Amino acid sequence: MIQSGRFIIVFVFLTAWITGCSMEEPGSEKSRFHPDTQYIFTISVAHHESTAISPAALYLFDPEQEHNNIPDALFTDEGNGTITAILEKNTPYVAEIHSAWHKPLQLFLPSFSGDQIEVSIQPEPLAISRGTQPAVIGNFNHYDDFSSFPMIPGDDGMWHAVVEAEPDTLAYVIVGMSAVPHTHGTTGSLRPIGKHSSGMPGIESIMMNEGSNRFVITFDPSLFPAGEETPTIHFDKDTPVSFAGIATAYSAMVRQAEKVRNMIKRGESVSATHFDTFHRELQKIREAYPHPETDQAIWLAKANFSEYLNPKDESADRLIAEIPPNSELWLFYIPVLSELYDHSSRMEQVSRNLWDIYRQHNHRSVQGEALFNLLRFHYERGEDEEWHQAHFDLVREYPGHPRINYSYKRGYAPEAVVHVGRYFPRLQFSPLFDGEPKVTPADNDAPVTILYFWSVENEESRDHIEELLQLHELYSDIGLEISTIALGNKRERVQRFHEQSQLPWQSGFEQFSSPVIQSIGITEVPYTIVLNLENRVLVLDEEFLSNRNVIESIGTYLRNSL
Repeated sequence: MIQSGRFIIVFVFLTAWITGCSMEEPGSEKSRFHPDTQYIFTISVAHHESTAISPAALYLFDPEQEHNNIPDALFTDEGNGTITAILEKNTPYVAEIHSAWHKPLQLFLPSFSGDQIEVSIQPEPLAISRGTQPAVIGNFNHYDDFSSFPMIPGDDGMWHAVVEAEPDTLAYVIVGMSAVPHTHGTTGSLRPIGKHSSGMPGIESIMMNEGSNRFVITFDPSLFPAGEETPTIHFDKDTPVSFAGIATAYSAMVRQAEKVRNMIKRGESVSATHFDTFHRELQKIREAYPHPETDQAIWLAKANFSEYLNPKDESADRLIAEIPPNSELWLFYIPVLSELYDHSSRMEQVSRNLWDIYRQHNHRSVQGEALFNLLRFHYERGEDEEWHQAHFDLVREYPGHPRINYSYKRGYAPEAVVHVGRYFPRLQFSPLFDGEPKVTPADNDAPVTILYFWSVENEESRDHIEELLQLHELYSDIGLEISTIALGNKRERVQRFHEQSQLPWQSGFEQFSSPVIQSIGITEVPYTIVLNLENRVLVLDEEFLSNRNVIESIGTYLRNSL
C-alpha cells in the first residue's frame, strides 16, 4: 500500500542548508521561463474560509523516485498563498503542497503540452490525533547531522522538550506537525537570527542564548483541535479533463492510504466498510471529470487497497489490458502492477501485457515492476530457464529497484547467495577509511558476528548504532564481533560520524548499486545479518535491531556458540 507523509523532507532541506546547497527557486537563472518547453503551474492555497494561507510551498517529485522522498524542485509563495511554478512540458510530476498548520496535499500531474494550469486548493487542517508522539528534530550534535528529542506532556497541557547541547547554530521543527512553517504553537528560550538562505519558508536559523547549553521547546496542542475537514481541489475550466481527473484521484488515494495507516498504527482492524467515504469521493471525481483516463485512474486508486476491497479477477484483467503499455498511468502507483497480477485470472494474457509494459514503457521503475511480475509468472509455472533469466535481467538492468530485495526475501531469487541456515560467502566490502583492510565477515573467528547495513541519513538505522554499542559493551569480551557497512552516503560524512561516535569496530562503505550489495539483495536500510562461529547465517532481517529482546537474543546465540 502506498506510503504518504513526508516529514523526511525536513531532513533533506536542513541537510541542503547545512551543506551549503539550495533547491531551485523561481527567479533563478535555472528557472527562467522558456515557453516552448515549459508551462506555468499556479496554485492558490486558502483556508476553508477562503482566506489565503502563507507560508506555502510546492515540492515536485519524479514519480519514479517519489518513494525516496527527495524532491527535484521547490517553489514558494510570495506571502499571498499563491505559488507560481515553472514545469517542463510533457513531463509527469508528483506535486506535494505544504502550507502552515495544514496537512500536506498530494497531486499526480500528468504530462502537459499547453501553456498554463491553474488550481486552487483548500487543504485539511492539522489536528492532534490519538497516538501522536511529537519530537523535536534538529542539528543538535557535533557533526552537523540531525538528532531527535521526544516531547513530554506536562501538567499544564503543553508538550515540552529539553535539549542539552553546546552552543551551535540550530534549526528545529516538530515531527508530525508540519514540514514547512516554523511550527505553530511553539516557544523556546532561543533568539531568531534569520531565515533559511534558500528561501524555504519557516525553517529558521536559530542560536541558543549566549552562555547557555540548555534550552526548552514547548508545544501547545490546543492550537490543533480535533476534527476533520475534507480538502477541496478545483482546476480552472481550461484544464484538460483527464489531467484534473487523474490529479484528484491520486490525491484521494494518498489521503485514504494515510487513514488506513493511522488505523493500523492504533491497532484497529481495517475492512471494506472503512472505504465508503473514499468510494463517494471517487464517484464525485468521476462525475466532475468524465474521461476514460479518469476512470482508469480511479480503478488504479482502488487497486491500491485490494487487500481490503477484494476486487474481481476480471476487473484486474480488464484494467491491465486496457491501459496502454506506455501510459503514464502506470506511474500513478507503480506497485499496482503487482496488485493487479495477484488478482488476475487470465495469466497467459496478463503475461503478454506485462511483457509489453516491460518493453514499451519509458520509465525504468515501471519496467522493473513489470519484469518482476514476469519473473513471478515463470517461477509459478516452473519455467526455470525463463525465471532465472528474468531475475538476472532485473538485477543487471535495474540495480536498486525495490523488487530486487523483495525477490530475495520472498524466495523469487534463484541465485540468492545469503540464506538463513547456509554458509555466508566470503564477500568483501570496501573499507570506510583508506589504508584499512577490506571488511570480510567470513574471516572472523568470533562465536557471533553482527553485520549491519545502515545509512547516516536514515534516522532509524542511525539510532540502531546505540544498540550496537550496547551489545559491544556487553558481549565483546566473550566473542561478539560487529562490522557496519554504510550505504549510499558521502564517505566524509560517515567518516565524521564514525570518529565522533568513537565506534570501536571496523566499518565498510558501499553504494546500493555495488555488485556485492546487489548480490545480497539489499535495497533498503536498516538491514542486519548475524553469523555464528561456522559462518552460518542465524539472522537475515531488516527489523532485528528494533526488537526489544535483541540483547537477550544475542546472548542466547553466544551461549549456544561457546
